[in-house]
Amino acid sequence: MNGLKIVLVYVLGWFVAQTTKFVLLSIKGATKGKSGKEKFKMYVKSGGMPSGHTGSILGAATYTGLSYGFDSPVFGILVCFAATVIYDAVNVRYAVGEQGKKMNKIIKVVRPDDELVKVVEGHTGFEVFVGGVIGILMGLLVFLILK
Repeated sequence: MNGLKIVLVYVLGWFVAQTTKFVLLSIKGATKGKSGKEKFKMYVKSGGMPSGHTGSILGAATYTGLSYGFDSPVFGILVCFAATVIYDAVNVRYAVGEQGKKMNKIIKVVRPDDELVKVVEGHTGFEVFVGGVIGILMGLLVFLILK
């Protein structure tokens, strides 16, 4: 088993999802007037459309299933890991992000001189779905190219 190919697909799934996210932000005008450093932070940030984490793990799982069998232990482990990543993105990180936004609104009113809390955004179900489609397509594409 060549683990480097699995890692390649993992990175490619993340890269394509994050690039898609950055392009969508650029189309909306969110990158206009930003410095290179600010744009880089926007490129690697978590949350938003689509989910890079989901793209990564489902790309790796798809490639592994196609290459080594959908009954292989590594595929099974990746599917379990993918379920955890997706659950975290949609439920835990999304809820924490919403709470952080509300906390910052309160802080601005009650203690305006205090530092705001860092908000780590999660994903909606649709953002995870789109990231998953990207990941599955990347896994399939790499499998077909390296076949």
